[in-house]
Amino acid sequence: MGQPAETKIIEFNGLAGCGKTTLARELKEELIRRGYRVILFGEAYHIFKEHPFKNIIRCFEWPLFLQYIRFFLVIGRKKENTLFIYWAALRISLIYRWCLKTGEYNFILCDHGLIQNIISLLGFDQLKHCERFNRCFTSILKAESKIYIVNCNVPIELSSKRIHIRKKNTGRLDVISNDLDLKKLLRITEINFIAVRNKVKTIQKEWPIIDLETDKPIQINIQRMLNLLSQRNQYE
Repeated sequence: MGQPAETKIIEFNGLAGCGKTTLARELKEELIRRGYRVILFGEAYHIFKEHPFKNIIRCFEWPLFLQYIRFFLVIGRKKENTLFIYWAALRISLIYRWCLKTGEYNFILCDHGLIQNIISLLGFDQLKHCERFNRCFTSILKAESKIYIVNCNVPIELSSKRIHIRKKNTGRLDVISNDLDLKKLLRITEINFIAVRNKVKTIQKEWPIIDLETDKPIQINIQRMLNLLSQRNQYE
């Protein structure tokens, strides 16, 4: 593919059980095999935490911070800890900026990034048209660096099946045993993903976006992502 000139952020999003984490890990291994320096978001966060105050000061930007405050006052669910909501959102941006500033990595792969976090904050409430939301969301996206968006699409039936099989009990959906209730909530989440993804396409037209059908063999999807990166590197 040729060595990229700067760190590239690749963000995966999709329904529970769609394979975001698996795809990120497999892509990491393939990119490392090809000679790139790659880090997963979780790994970057652990390194970031070793010197949190120094790194926060290095990456902190007041205008962006205020935009996040505005945004999550609009979208944040009142029943959840407000500070936790802010930190969950801000740390995504801080880690992205930290990786870009250090320049130590060719790629950072994030299986719970900006889009995924917004969907999580919506919970199971369907996103409705809201001018305040649109203004804040637009401000956040325009403030962020270019991100490669990987939309991981999976049928609701398969998502439901994988959730029941994995038995993690770590997510809100993992504890729902009734299949009809689970599919109903997955449908609301799917509608929210479509709405948020469409907003991203409208606001950040230059962001590379790839849609994957993650019920297909993983190597097919890995190759599609590698092809996208190869094509983009010819121009960047």
